[in-house]
Amino acid sequence: MGAFLFGVAPIRALSQVSSPLLDAFFIAITSTGDILFFLAVVALIYWLWDKRLGLFLVVLLLASGALNAYLKSLFGSPRPPSFFHKPFPLASNGFPSGHAQTATAFWSGIALVFRRVWVPVAVVMVSLVAFSRVYLGVHFVGDVLGGVAIGLGLGVAGYLVLRASFWGRLTVPQKLILAVVLPSALGAVLLVLGEASYLLWGLLTGLSVGYVLEGKWVGMTRPGSADAVALRIGIGLLAVGAPTLAGIQLSDPVLVLPFFLGLGLLVSLILPWAFVRLEDIIRRANRGVA
Repeated sequence: MGAFLFGVAPIRALSQVSSPLLDAFFIAITSTGDILFFLAVVALIYWLWDKRLGLFLVVLLLASGALNAYLKSLFGSPRPPSFFHKPFPLASNGFPSGHAQTATAFWSGIALVFRRVWVPVAVVMVSLVAFSRVYLGVHFVGDVLGGVAIGLGLGVAGYLVLRASFWGRLTVPQKLILAVVLPSALGAVLLVLGEASYLLWGLLTGLSVGYVLEGKWVGMTRPGSADAVALRIGIGLLAVGAPTLAGIQLSDPVLVLPFFLGLGLLVSLILPWAFVRLEDIIRRANRGVA
């Protein structure tokens, strides 16, 4: 069993049936397990569909990413030999698979919230992402199974916290205190464990504080027209992606923490405020033309 879970036999067998078409397909599939892909999807969920669900999913994803980084460092498990890797060699540790864990955390969260048709969708998507990591030769079977198991545990735990009744009884000041204290506690734990993540700390704090303040000051609702949807997608993704497009790279913790705190506030508070104001201006202009 150990040879199957952490041996190259399954990878070698899949390489015998590989083809350029299958390679392209599974490279595309594996990209949907990347945490940056999911964060973009969650931002759109927050702006277009359900703010509470969006916050739940982003917290789940960021917690999963932090836990995965710690576990990879803890186990120090190697990946398969680099000559199996597609499309290029990866140097980080193998267990547990980050893509499999992230995909499972996200899709299990979606399935638990919506049930019905989303359960089979979640099963299919998680299976494809997990299989793609073995097909592409970057993970052993045991790596992806471990990632799936951990991601499922996170999804269930996150869902139980989401359903906890006490959240609705909290006042705004109490929510703001939790929005600062909980990410700081997580950041401190990671710092003690030697896996400091100022990105996670800042982003979680900014998103949480922005979510609370947006509910009190802005009250963004779902877009009421196709124009509003296009406006939120275009402006939102451009604003969030601007630092990457500009080539901004931060390594100093003194800069990383406030930068990502601001980015979290941008996503959860500043952009929703801008969307509401711009859509109101557009509605007034349309009424004036009519």
